[in-house]
Amino acid sequence: MTDPREQASLRDQCTVFLTGHGPVRPADLLASIPPDTAPDRYGDGGVVAELEAEMAGLLGKPAALYLPSGTMAQQSVLRVHADRRQRRAVVYHPLCHLDRHEDRAFQRLHGLIGRPAGDLAWPQAMITPDPGVQRVELYVGDATRAVPPDKVRDIITALAAG
Repeated sequence: MTDPREQASLRDQCTVFLTGHGPVRPADLLASIPPDTAPDRYGDGGVVAELEAEMAGLLGKPAALYLPSGTMAQQSVLRVHADRRQRRAVVYHPLCHLDRHEDRAFQRLHGLIGRPAGDLAWPQAMITPDPGVQRVELYVGDATRAVPPDKVRDIITALAAG
């Protein structure tokens, strides 16, 4: 393993980043906010409302919702779909990050019931009869090989038909 100081030195030399915009100091981030920016007050106006309105317009939707993390967004969507179907089961592949990295938080926070389904060697969700929500990860996540595009298409087609 590389020494943390060596890692920091190497990171500081990077000029191309795969995600985000590279390292940003908090002072630089704060300085980038225009002085006339209207603050958001728990969903009542401000920059968040402006962002939501802009995204709704771009997507041609009546409304959009900003959530500060993918985890929060995903759990909210699971809850909404389960409530709409009046079912508590959430079906997902055993390698899904809901199970492996979030410790099934959706069960404790939303009263949903996790049902892992599928073969550990094949990263896909199994089609199961009438769950509240069936989640399919289109990326591989912790699995080490890609799902062939035609298999992904077949999974989504089967889900959409069912």
